[in-house]
Amino acid sequence: MARYPPPSLPPPPLSPLTHCEGLEQTNNGSDGDDFDPMYVVGVSLAALSALISSVALLIMKRSADTEAGLPLRPSCTHRWRRLWWLGFLMNTGSEVSLSVVALGMAPISVIAPIFGLAIVFSAVLARLGWVPGVKESLSRAEWASIVVIVVGIGLCSAFGPSTEHEIAFEDIGKFFGRASFLGYACPAAAFVLFWVAVLLPRSPLLWLRPGSRSVTLSICASAASGIAGAFSIVFSKIFSEAIIHRWLGKGDTSVFSDGVARPRRGSTVTLHAPWTYT
Repeated sequence: MARYPPPSLPPPPLSPLTHCEGLEQTNNGSDGDDFDPMYVVGVSLAALSALISSVALLIMKRSADTEAGLPLRPSCTHRWRRLWWLGFLMNTGSEVSLSVVALGMAPISVIAPIFGLAIVFSAVLARLGWVPGVKESLSRAEWASIVVIVVGIGLCSAFGPSTEHEIAFEDIGKFFGRASFLGYACPAAAFVLFWVAVLLPRSPLLWLRPGSRSVTLSICASAASGIAGAFSIVFSKIFSEAIIHRWLGKGDTSVFSDGVARPRRGSTVTLHAPWTYT
């Protein structure tokens, strides 16, 4: 007579506490790890950098009003645009220091919208007159636009594109050769270079330049600036990964000799990493 194994018992039901913990981990997209305070530090540094850049741009605007016609080159014998250089150095200093560090502490999908706060800071600072010599009034429509921008920044940071996969540093180079990237980068770079050439003081394309108060000039110059800024943020993220995490964090000096190279054999993609490319 054949013997059959006894029927297996069903698994015990989950306790309410275990079930709630599983739902919480699923909703958060994590394995129950503690919240990383460096994430908040990165967002705070990005907001501080946007504030400093706003002050710097208002100082440069003041220079355009009071130092128009003066040379940019510093000199001991004649007047030059001191305010312009002050704003330029403030803006550059915040971008190469605070912005780069912030990009190394939080995903780019969160940090990039935070940089958009510079528009809000510039409008509010100009309205309050906290930068000497720069004071402007804002209409109700402009205040409503500021509210829309703030809401948009919050939505982009909270629900923007993200991924749980971290791209290994050795694998970044292969993405630059993809048709999808080149199909966007080449026309975008051509558009930016075209408008830079049009806006040069002694450009041969001067006859194509719209009027100084033209809406077309404002829209196209803003679009070119936004495209250049997008590329700048992406490459700053790569630079931050190379310097902060690879060189300073791991002592890997190959980033200076190899740069962003083609993927090596055995390179892997890390899952659920604290620093994510998006």
